[in-house]
Amino acid sequence: MWASLTRKHSQATSLTAGSTEQDPTAWSAPLTPPAGQYSINLRNSRLSITGGGVPEGRLRLALRLLLAAPACVWEAVRWNLVWRSLLQPGVTRDALLLVWTFTLLADLMLLPLVGRWSDGMRSRLGRRKPLLVAAAVLGALAAAWVPDAPQLCAFTFLAFAACSPLFLVGHGSLLVEVTPLHHCRASLLAGTEAARAAGSLIGIGLPLALGVEPADATSRLLAALLSILLLASAGLLAALVPERSVELLRDPHPPRGLAADVVSVTLNRMFRPVLTAEACLELAAAATLLIGVAASHSLPVEGGVEEGGVEEEEGAAIWRPDQLAHRGLALFFAGRLVALPAWHAAAWCCGVFSAAIARKLVALPAAYAVCAFTLLSPHAPSLYEPQGVWLAGAAVTALGAAWSGGFGVHCLAASAVDYDHLLTGERREGTYEAVRRALPRLIVACVATPLLLLAHEPCLAGSDCYDRLLRGDSLATPILLATSLALAICAAAALACYPARASTQRAAVLVAAVGRHVGIAAAHDPLHGHELKPLADTAADRSRAHELLLQFWPSEIAFAVRRGTAVALYALPLALCVLSLAASTPAHHRVWRSRDGVELAGGGLGLCVGALSLCFNFSRLVAAWRLRREGLVSTTEVLTAHLEMLQDFTGGSRVQRTSSRRARTPAPVSRITIRSWLPVGRRARSSPPLARAAKTETEAVAVSVIEMTRTPRRRSSHGGAGGRRSYQAAV
Repeated sequence: MWASLTRKHSQATSLTAGSTEQDPTAWSAPLTPPAGQYSINLRNSRLSITGGGVPEGRLRLALRLLLAAPACVWEAVRWNLVWRSLLQPGVTRDALLLVWTFTLLADLMLLPLVGRWSDGMRSRLGRRKPLLVAAAVLGALAAAWVPDAPQLCAFTFLAFAACSPLFLVGHGSLLVEVTPLHHCRASLLAGTEAARAAGSLIGIGLPLALGVEPADATSRLLAALLSILLLASAGLLAALVPERSVELLRDPHPPRGLAADVVSVTLNRMFRPVLTAEACLELAAAATLLIGVAASHSLPVEGGVEEGGVEEEEGAAIWRPDQLAHRGLALFFAGRLVALPAWHAAAWCCGVFSAAIARKLVALPAAYAVCAFTLLSPHAPSLYEPQGVWLAGAAVTALGAAWSGGFGVHCLAASAVDYDHLLTGERREGTYEAVRRALPRLIVACVATPLLLLAHEPCLAGSDCYDRLLRGDSLATPILLATSLALAICAAAALACYPARASTQRAAVLVAAVGRHVGIAAAHDPLHGHELKPLADTAADRSRAHELLLQFWPSEIAFAVRRGTAVALYALPLALCVLSLAASTPAHHRVWRSRDGVELAGGGLGLCVGALSLCFNFSRLVAAWRLRREGLVSTTEVLTAHLEMLQDFTGGSRVQRTSSRRARTPAPVSRITIRSWLPVGRRARSSPPLARAAKTETEAVAVSVIEMTRTPRRRSSHGGAGGRRSYQAAV
């Protein structure tokens, strides 16, 4: 963005000098920073770093490696978690490899292009058009190569999760703060993108190529490579701390009304301790990872203690090899938590305000704190254990939700704060009053957006929580109902915070932010939430069990909501592409002429999909609660037995309404099973014996009576009334 920055500086300079004409070369002439400085503008979260005794070439190399190492670490961890979470619901490796390949292509090619086009295009939609086209191409490839519906839904979600945020928020809001923005030097951007690709190769390429689980030797290799990167990053930090100083950008026309010297001194005093603390934490993280790798090589591949062996002490689990890697990553997150938000806070205290600073002050510390706390918890399972996948996914989801929650902070702060004072140095009257008035909106945006995603996130509200609900965990139901209630309250509060005179743009921003989270979460839901994972191991058995459980519900409503959700999920990508084309052409309606037309329409569709998914989840909760209340479901095994009884007596079809009415009154299981669920004039299909699934004496009696009634019913088709008499005697 050097061209845009130069243009604005030239305009401000010409206006100050009293000239009415603008320099025609100001649009393209780059503002070259002085030698020995890495020029950073405060508005775009950039500072001027003076090399001191460090040569410029070495400083650039150090900055590249310093920015590349955390990006590589983050990509490796993220893709390792993605690989673990997506292979479990049944997504094939071919589909996952395809998604991974196209995501890498989008990262390596589309992001620099969009960043370059952002300098010359004023329309937000115009600079995001290539990403809409890329998402459409991904959707077409998914429809052609992934014929299975759940896998297609997963592929569509991944494609638009990678592309849709790019036309909803600014490019700088997408990249983590350790990644250079698009207006930095091209070599820095290329180096960091190459490091991200290397991290993706480490995190997902090696497991796919070797065909092993992350709990095997791949995790050790991953930890070793990450520790090397962290050691290099910490070494560079330690080498640059004595030499580095921070000061404001000094151009021939210094800013007016801004105490540059005071800001420079304050940042100098705060930045060096921050760098020192960050270097120490990264050294500790690398050392912890290396200790974990060394310890893992001295133990067998399985690791840990088998069942029936000697139990470990309460604190001994922390020092297992996989837990050591866990703690190393937690220390890395803690280092990032301390580092950049500190000097952003220094800039804030010195009177330099920007939406980027507000975003990082609010979103990033909360996200890193959640990740560090989750990973440092002694009761947290390992990243490389199956039971730890949902917890690790929750931490990463919290990071993404808090980071994208900064989008609302950015938009709301941008509407309340004038950016001109960042270039001219003037503090406009009423700026901080406007910020103070906008604080309720900022708080609502920061609280609502993570809840919107976590309320539907399958890691927290998916099959694991429903499994706990069926097993009798009393905490599952309050958690799910509380998150749903908080979702409704936060949405209502966010709408109430806007006055009646609020512009269409602000409303579109709010609807787009809320709808994007809800829509993506709803697209995430069919992977986990629409299957009964504990009931069976294969996808066909899970689908069959789910269809049988639907028979406890009002069938018309359940299937209507389910089909409506599926249609909305499949129609959302196509509708977004159509709306993008409609917004790019002249139209009569004023909303299509605004730059937020696509955001408004996409957010509305996302809200519709989220509402359908929320209704579906709530009806599923009500059904499971009704089963538990009637005593028909106590454990997963008993639920399996009842589902097999339903399959046996109903032939996989509907249940008579008398069964649901009689099921509301407590009654013996044998009476409900024989008198209510027995269809008239229909032969029951044979099924395996159910006695092995019965746990109580009452259920054992019911199963024995069922087995007794099968043979007489089969005889009745050949022997007349004999089967009927034996059936009545059994009853």
